[in-house]
Amino acid sequence: MNTQLASDITDIPAGRLLSGSRAPGLDVPLAGGGQWRLSEQAPKNFTLILVFRGVHCSFCRPEVEKLQALRSKLADLGIEAFAVSMDDEVRARRMSNEWDLTDLPVGYGLSLQQARSWGLFVSRRVKDVEPAVFSEPGCFLVRPDGTLYAQFQSTAPWMRLDLDILLRGVQIAMDRGTPPRGGE
Repeated sequence: MNTQLASDITDIPAGRLLSGSRAPGLDVPLAGGGQWRLSEQAPKNFTLILVFRGVHCSFCRPEVEKLQALRSKLADLGIEAFAVSMDDEVRARRMSNEWDLTDLPVGYGLSLQQARSWGLFVSRRVKDVEPAVFSEPGCFLVRPDGTLYAQFQSTAPWMRLDLDILLRGVQIAMDRGTPPRGGE
């Protein structure tokens, strides 16, 4: 188990992110090698960060694969996509071998502190295939200036953002110049 998770998960308070505020830092290793840092991203409009539960989750694989399938449409909108989980390196290697992700940067090793700073909900293992602690799903749009534009978090594996609706909504918001909502 990750040494950062040795303490009780409730010892680290969850943050509450407000749209329009500075997004927390994010720096994680990539499943294919290298490092991914939010501070180094330079999209035209947004960085989309999809947080998934891990390789154990039957709902995650199709969602992450769908994100990969939409990557060119997202790029046409000036959105760079990235997916990340709290899985460790062994589980990330397993995911790389089992899932067909050839064109999407996927990170691993999201720490409990990072998950909490992003306002994600965290769960404990209830089945042997799950890690001891992992985050529930979340999705974030971060502007090039590092501010949070929009966010979605779930407490259950089956409550997911519809990525096609997200694409449509982002296009409408960009066309209308809609400011971030939910900043109060």
